[in-house]
Amino acid sequence: MNELITQMASDVSSMSMAEKMLGGLVVTLFSMMIVFVVLMIIMYAIKLMTSSLSEKPKKIKEDDVKVAKSEEIPQISESCKAKNDNEEIAAVMAAIATYYASGDTNIVIRSIARNGMSSWANAGMLEQLNSRL
Repeated sequence: MNELITQMASDVSSMSMAEKMLGGLVVTLFSMMIVFVVLMIIMYAIKLMTSSLSEKPKKIKEDDVKVAKSEEIPQISESCKAKNDNEEIAAVMAAIATYYASGDTNIVIRSIARNGMSSWANAGMLEQLNSRL
């Protein structure tokens, strides 16, 4: 093996084709082994730095957590639910009025369904859509 590498370093033209191929294979495997070892060293160095620099999450004991009883949870009154429904109807009516004001009156409403998302989620989605326009 050492003779082959020494001969490749000094005079490649005097080598046969089989010796050149074998020497190329040896150099390739040796180079790949070096790259693999260096990548492993880098991987372990990153893991070491990550574990030493990151904060460990604190464990929460069961005694520290308070569980709310059903009596302590405020209930939403029926008048509040009706108010939210009225607000949704008003928002749909305003959207329809705006659409009619634009002059294009080819609109057909088949159904109005709840999407099950919170007001905050809807506001965030609208903000993202408006930022892309």
